[in-house]
Amino acid sequence: MDSNVLIQAHRGHYGFAICPGFWDWILHYQPHGRVISLDVVRDEINDGSKPDDLLTDWANNKAPKVFWAPSKTAPIIAEYQKIIEWVQKGPRGYTADALKVFAAKADGWVLAYAKVNGCVVATHETEEPKINGRVKIPCAGRAFGITCVNPFDMLKAFPVKFDWKPPA
Repeated sequence: MDSNVLIQAHRGHYGFAICPGFWDWILHYQPHGRVISLDVVRDEINDGSKPDDLLTDWANNKAPKVFWAPSKTAPIIAEYQKIIEWVQKGPRGYTADALKVFAAKADGWVLAYAKVNGCVVATHETEEPKINGRVKIPCAGRAFGITCVNPFDMLKAFPVKFDWKPPA
């Protein structure tokens, strides 16, 4: 899962108070290796959150440590370097700012991990082929044969159903 899946879920449609089932779903499927994220995604959550933020607490205290797969293994680093090279030299002509932001974020690491491990990437980002001011995960993913889906399609693939029950 890309950072934005967890951050937007927390801040919006799957907030802990209104849809705890989303977070329970992650915890249920994570031991089976079907739902993971990366250590660099956790780092982004920690960098962008307030100390009392529920997502920060979840990331550091409730999500199992193995949910945050390591990103800096030799095969992933090698693939990450290929992705960075494509972003820098590829046909898209990304701006210098786009390159700098992409290199500073978890996105390239998420793609490299997915490529090495045969994973599908869940992200809210959409492919925008004519935009060169920001490297979008689906654009880079397509260049490397990595499938990217939105979080709603990810949930449908399991399938997940969050049932509402009236208060007792």
